[in-house]
Amino acid sequence: MRSSICDYLDTLKEPYPFWFTALLPTGVSASGYIKGMRMSGEWISAIELRAAAIVFGFNIFVFSAHQKTPTWMPYRGERSDSSKIAIGNNQAHCLIVHTA
Repeated sequence: MRSSICDYLDTLKEPYPFWFTALLPTGVSASGYIKGMRMSGEWISAIELRAAAIVFGFNIFVFSAHQKTPTWMPYRGERSDSSKIAIGNNQAHCLIVHTA
């Protein structure tokens, strides 16, 4: 999965999508970031979650309980099918729960 996500990110050309540039760490080039993400042991970020949703064509919802107000963060894919989990009016293929 990591390889497929990084391969997709490598196909992006300038001007990069807003979701990529807005979340890219300050002072890190796009190519440097992707090179680092290819390394085993690196943690996935919002960039890779969005890319995974696009690459694999499914919706991912991450529950974050460590914030002041716990929230569901959606990362939407471009395709959909019937193997979804309903969350309110939204549907997800993958749920990730993040707690402190």
